[in-house]
Amino acid sequence: MSEECACLLKRYAALWGMTQSEVLYEATRSHIHKQAVAGCIATQNLLDVHCIKLDNRSKKDCYGFACRTCKFDKLCRVGLHEGSWGCDDRYKHLLPSNIETST
Repeated sequence: MSEECACLLKRYAALWGMTQSEVLYEATRSHIHKQAVAGCIATQNLLDVHCIKLDNRSKKDCYGFACRTCKFDKLCRVGLHEGSWGCDDRYKHLLPSNIETST
């Protein structure tokens, strides 16, 4: 990783109150689960071999970085939210005014 990217990762993690390891884990996990949902048999087989079930959110278009700011994140993680992303009030100040903040 370049110095610039390492610095960016460190600052991004700090912005969200996470470790760099947590940021990389979440990004990698969502990438793998979305690839399996997209139909990659090899990726699904790897998840199966390691007894890792697909994340409840992985079939949703909003799954990934948006979960970090979603007011439904906890419900969605356990499969109790069928809808899409809705911005938690504490993060609305980070969005441009033209973004829909709830569904």
